[in-house]
Amino acid sequence: MDALTIRNARAEDLPAIARIYQNAIRHSARSHYRPEQLEAWIGDYDAKLKNFVTRYLALVAEAGSGIVGFVTLEPEIGRVRACYVKPGFAGRSVGGRLLEVLEEQARGLGLARLTLDASLNAAGFYRKQGYIQAGPGYRVTLDNDVELEGIPMEKPLQS
Repeated sequence: MDALTIRNARAEDLPAIARIYQNAIRHSARSHYRPEQLEAWIGDYDAKLKNFVTRYLALVAEAGSGIVGFVTLEPEIGRVRACYVKPGFAGRSVGGRLLEVLEEQARGLGLARLTLDASLNAAGFYRKQGYIQAGPGYRVTLDNDVELEGIPMEKPLQS
């Protein structure tokens, strides 16, 4: 893999972020969720992704082929809202590196811990990054009354 660069996301990154978001869900989560769940999860991705870049702290990972992943943090509450990697780059440390840089920035903001809701397919990845389950699994109802299961997780941030 080409050298990986992590930088702040910009508005012009939204088309690439949208492709990664949709493709990662359809590819990586299909082993844990049904097709109708995947499509409900993607939902109105335009509105979601604009929030990711405008309301939250958002970082992208770039390699020679362009943007290969992104991560977002809602800093007011220390909540990781998204961490997605382009299919084909999963398992190559892109997500781990994005979280590492995000956690460094969160420490700089004075946050003592981060929380997130992990999809069933991503829980193992987050465990490898030091996140632990923070309560019982949950179900959220999406569009068309489609339910999605997940796992609440958290990670204390050491100074």
